[in-house]
Amino acid sequence: MTMRTSDQPTLIVLDAQAVWLRAVETIAAEAGFTVTTTSSPAEALRLLARGGFDLLMVGVDAGGESLGWPQLLARSKKLAPSTRLVLVGDEDGPDMVRRALDAGADAYVTRRVEPDDLVFALRQVVAPALYLVWPFSRGRAPAARDATRFGLTRREGEVLELVARGCSNAEIARELGITEQTVKGHLWRLYRKLGVSNRTAAARLVEQADARGASAFPVERA
Repeated sequence: MTMRTSDQPTLIVLDAQAVWLRAVETIAAEAGFTVTTTSSPAEALRLLARGGFDLLMVGVDAGGESLGWPQLLARSKKLAPSTRLVLVGDEDGPDMVRRALDAGADAYVTRRVEPDDLVFALRQVVAPALYLVWPFSRGRAPAARDATRFGLTRREGEVLELVARGCSNAEIARELGITEQTVKGHLWRLYRKLGVSNRTAAARLVEQADARGASAFPVERA
């Protein structure tokens, strides 16, 4: 296993899906994480018991039929109380998110999460800076309520609010009754206005601006 350096958070990825394991390993390693992957719950628990890991990402089906994910999270927390737990699944409803958090997970992500958002979520769990559950909070982002705070049109503000909630382009399109292509157009324009290049940076600006006030952003003039 690769040795940890002072600026490299350590991550175990436990999942029954080999494709997901490889994808997360690549994404997280490129983002500066030291990554260990396994499909064996027993091996993951042994590694946790040895200590030194910041994060454990667990697939909901990682324990097979003999070990449900709530039990797996409980054992992991007992072995390594300081290790942060991230649960991964296919369901994206609020009930599943609530169940995951109630079972001890620090965050819940779906397998369709975009790479940038996955990295941001992992970093947020390791060292919370924005004080929200990302990208899984379905509450309104306070700074996104007033689009003029960002120099956006009303529709761009609606898109930004949904981005800040962690919604995908498809979810935004369904919520607003528009096409995904139209969503992409709104995103392109709001990215330019905010001076960012992706949805993760846009959502981060929402929270940062709300913390320090609206004065840092221009107001669109008629």
